[in-house]
This record gives sequence, structure tokens and C-alpha cells, in this order.
Amino acid sequence: MGVTAAFFDLDGTLCTEHVWRAIIRYHRARRQKRAIVFAYLAGHMALWPLYRMGALSKERFYRAWARDLVWLMAGLTAQEAQELFRWVVDERIAPSFRPDVL
Repeated sequence: MGVTAAFFDLDGTLCTEHVWRAIIRYHRARRQKRAIVFAYLAGHMALWPLYRMGALSKERFYRAWARDLVWLMAGLTAQEAQELFRWVVDERIAPSFRPDVL
């Protein structure tokens, strides 16, 4: 019987890579979902000044980034999603695990 593990709070805590950034890199490398990637980045980066000025809480700022990650995966088949997440873990997340916290 295999061992199952669940990891939470990967971004910046257990690893140095960010999941959203890895998903964007995947799409950009394949030149797919260009309009969606642009909209995701532009829409969320537009919130940065509000966050920095204190007009938008840290929780709301980060929640928007997480909530809208679905944009980057919408329309993928189960096989395409599996390929995306396998690449994200193998190529970006696993190599960036922080040995000092694992």
C-alpha cells in the first residue's frame, strides 16, 4: 500500500516557487491560453498598488489570485489537466522545495 501525503501552503513556505507562476509558465511555454494569461496577470497586477497603499487587505489581494486560478485551467480535459499539474510539480514545485522546512 502506498503512502499518501497532503501538502498545504506551498507557495513561499514549503517551496520557493508559486503555483500560479508555474501554471502561467506552462501555458506560456506552449503558447496557449494567451488571452487568459494576459487577463489574469493584468487584472491581478492592477490590484498591486491598492494592496501596497493599504486600500486592499493582504487577505483580499491573495484571495483574488487564488480564486481566479480556475481561469488558467478552464476548458482543459482531464488528461490535459493531469499533464499540466504533473509538469508543475515535476518541473517547478519539487525542485524548489526548501530543505530547511521539510
